[in-house]
Amino acid sequence: GGGGGVGREQVIRSFVSVDVSSLESLEALRAGAESVPPSVLVRHIQEVQWLGLSRSDYSRVSRGKRTVLDLFEAGDEQQLDPRYTLFVVDAATRGTGLGVGVFIVPQGREMEWLFATDEGQKQLCERANSDRLIVVHLNRGHSFESLDRVKEELSPKVLELAPTNYKGKIPFLTVGEGVGTRTTVFEDVSSFSGEFVVEDCSADGVTLRRLVFRDNPNVIQSEVQLRPHATEETAAAAPSSRAASPPTPPAAAAAVDWDVLTFEHHESLLAGLPTVLPLFKSAHEKGEKVRVTIVGLGGGVFPAFLHRHVPLTSIDVVELDPAVVDVAKKCFEFQEGERMRVHVDDGLKYIA
Repeated sequence: GGGGGVGREQVIRSFVSVDVSSLESLEALRAGAESVPPSVLVRHIQEVQWLGLSRSDYSRVSRGKRTVLDLFEAGDEQQLDPRYTLFVVDAATRGTGLGVGVFIVPQGREMEWLFATDEGQKQLCERANSDRLIVVHLNRGHSFESLDRVKEELSPKVLELAPTNYKGKIPFLTVGEGVGTRTTVFEDVSSFSGEFVVEDCSADGVTLRRLVFRDNPNVIQSEVQLRPHATEETAAAAPSSRAASPPTPPAAAAAVDWDVLTFEHHESLLAGLPTVLPLFKSAHEKGEKVRVTIVGLGGGVFPAFLHRHVPLTSIDVVELDPAVVDVAKKCFEFQEGERMRVHVDDGLKYIA
């Protein structure tokens, strides 16, 4: 775990085009300012303000400080989601290696502790042995052609975030190969949980399917590992975004590798089963099942794993949101049966 919170005074949400410098864009407005929409003028003024702020605020290394910046793509004035999120992390102690470095987090790995939290990013800065490390998240809803293209887009902004008079090179670092891939399999809106998305994230030969609620985008609600052959089929079968009655992705029902649990807390739950072995022994002798109640379905990953690998169980899952039950069946191979029942109900009322 660890604190991933950032104080309000340390967060800067900037409207900075990733493909042109702020001063150049302002110069381009002078000749035809009368024909420029007010919203565009406001954005460019904000860019210049940010440029001045960044040059003063980042002119020197502030030991132990961490700030956050959002970079939006140029050309779309209505965009709500930033293309990049940059975490500027200054080392607590002076580094002996890199002066300034950039670490690009592959798509799908931005929610890992090392790349997402305050403590993790500071540890990453120490590992890179740098005075300032700029950790870059590649946000969902955007496409990224290649690592080289990402470097090309970010290079001008990275230079603006270097301390004054910094003359050294600014290397780009990453883990694994490339920028990874993120494919939207399904998305919808629930009256209980709001907007959510199911996405396949691939890096280094491993593909993970995830359920993420957009009001908490840095938390993975459910996750399964897919079998190697499933990725291409899933991408081809993905339904269009938010269709009224989206079809069931055919690859989703045969893709999950049920021999793998990716969450450590699921493994911890399984590790506790030996403490109730007498209960299983008694049920086996009587020809009965051990009744298990799970509150909260999500993608149905843990109850489905338990159902598959512990046949002496009879499982009742309680889930408040019918949309979550629907997506678990459509995208995570979850099925009801004689030993697996789902109750759409309030969990507290059910167990009371």
